Amino acid sequence: MNVESALHFICSLVSDTRPVLITEDHRIAYKVLRDSLYPSEDLLLDNNRPFANLYIYSAIQLANRYDVNIDDPLLRRELHQIIDQPFHIGLERLTTNMNDRMKNKLLDPIYPMSKFFRTLTIQENDEIFSNLIKSLELTCNHDAFMGKSWSYEEVERGVRSSIIKILRWNRAN
Repeated sequence: MNVESALHFICSLVSDTRPVLITEDHRIAYKVLRDSLYPSEDLLLDNNRPFANLYIYSAIQLANRYDVNIDDPLLRRELHQIIDQPFHIGLERLTTNMNDRMKNKLLDPIYPMSKFFRTLTIQENDEIFSNLIKSLELTCNHDAFMGKSWSYEEVERGVRSSIIKILRWNRAN
């Protein structure tokens, strides 16, 4: 019995004016509704396993970054800031991050990061600018360098699609 059928079952009993004899089906329907509305901690975790796994993964990453344990207030504060942030802020950060990485991938082969700009010879400097101009002549590279490889809308569609798949996740599969 699922929540919807349990609710219909209880509704049919409420709409009937004659006294009702409580059966085992009544008890099952009540338990289904109760557990759906007020699940136990174990059921709550089982029903939200993808979120729990992402929380644990994030906790590991943050604990390593800050060199702290799970009981450190800094870790909890960071995790809750991630969870509590507005959805669009996370999407904007992800879009910016993706565009920055594309820009860096474009520049990596052109500019030798091992050298400081002031230590380059005039010939090396001219070669770098020449390579950059050639690279920017390609529309895709120009868009990447200008931070337009990924649009907010593209990222939002992809993220929403992934999240919906996770939310529809069925642990029986």
